[in-house]
Amino acid sequence: MTEETAAEARVRVKVTRTLVRTPLVVGAVLLLAAIGFTLLGDDLSIFPFLLMLVGGWCFGFAFVNATLGMVPARNGAILHLGVAIVLGAVLAFVVEFGGDLIEPFPDEVRGIAVVLQLAAISATGWIWLALISRVTDLFGRRDAKKRPSPLSSRSHSGATGDGPPSCRRRRTASAR
Repeated sequence: MTEETAAEARVRVKVTRTLVRTPLVVGAVLLLAAIGFTLLGDDLSIFPFLLMLVGGWCFGFAFVNATLGMVPARNGAILHLGVAIVLGAVLAFVVEFGGDLIEPFPDEVRGIAVVLQLAAISATGWIWLALISRVTDLFGRRDAKKRPSPLSSRSHSGATGDGPPSCRRRRTASAR
């Protein structure tokens, strides 16, 4: 494994901070670049395709962060659930019937629609993954509340500090 230089570490930290702090701006720039490549005739090669996926992910990431930061948390969870359901339904409709809807439009418009559809798929996927995580976390918290609290060390020591009463009885019986 190679060691990271100080300059590489600074670049990595800068890129990470940019993606975490401003995902909407990064997502918009990536999607505009993907649209530009698509309009220039580079339909679905790997680079524009990756731009579409990461750009869409940035939008999903921003939405999930916004709902996680809402107070009270219940409102964020309700909004998250509602948007996930609506986006899932819209994507299912667009995948099934979208080709027929955009058929009469020029190639440029259809190309932009494909870019946005692929970006929406990755955004919706991220939103659904975060929703699954949120729901499983709620079940984990609920189960943690049902578990009995651990016994303190004082409850094991008994009145004399020699352990639980059953141990004290055995020691006193064997000492006689």
